[in-house]
Amino acid sequence: MADFGSFIDHFLKFENIVERTTINLNYYDNVLKISAIQNGVSRHGRPDLKELTGGEDKAIANALQRDKLEIINADNLVKRSFEVPDG
Repeated sequence: MADFGSFIDHFLKFENIVERTTINLNYYDNVLKISAIQNGVSRHGRPDLKELTGGEDKAIANALQRDKLEIINADNLVKRSFEVPDG
């Protein structure tokens, strides 16, 4: 279930069974980028939101509002790890 579409399909089927789902996103992950190009679909950790249907994007927005889905954006963590401290 590494591609984004499969994740969304599974999440929508099981969202009422689990208390909460957390996903980590990292748009700086070049391996996920290459994998998406090679496979023709975006990967779970680096999704292309344009792949969502109208019903899927509304369901995801609803899940976020109800705290059924948490998204952690690792981009900020990656940026900070490369910053050189002043001094």
